[in-house]
Amino acid sequence: DGTAGGRDETGGDEDGDVSSSDAVDEETDTGTESVSTIRGIGPAYTERLSEAGVETVGDLLEADAAELASRTDLSETRISGWQDNAAE
Repeated sequence: DGTAGGRDETGGDEDGDVSSSDAVDEETDTGTESVSTIRGIGPAYTERLSEAGVETVGDLLEADAAELASRTDLSETRISGWQDNAAE
């Protein structure tokens, strides 16, 4: 009975995970888009960000603006603006 109960709980968790993963998949889809999809980031900035290891919207959103600014020789204000655009 304990095993069956565990299976029931797992089945219940799986059902819950399906809904959660649907939401995560939607977020992941946006997060995996190229930074070039963000307003204000063209090919030159895309290349500079890529050289710093930032290739996706998710990468940009997770980055510390000040640290990324120092690695790319871009202004922290510009990077923060892109992060704001990406979050919209």
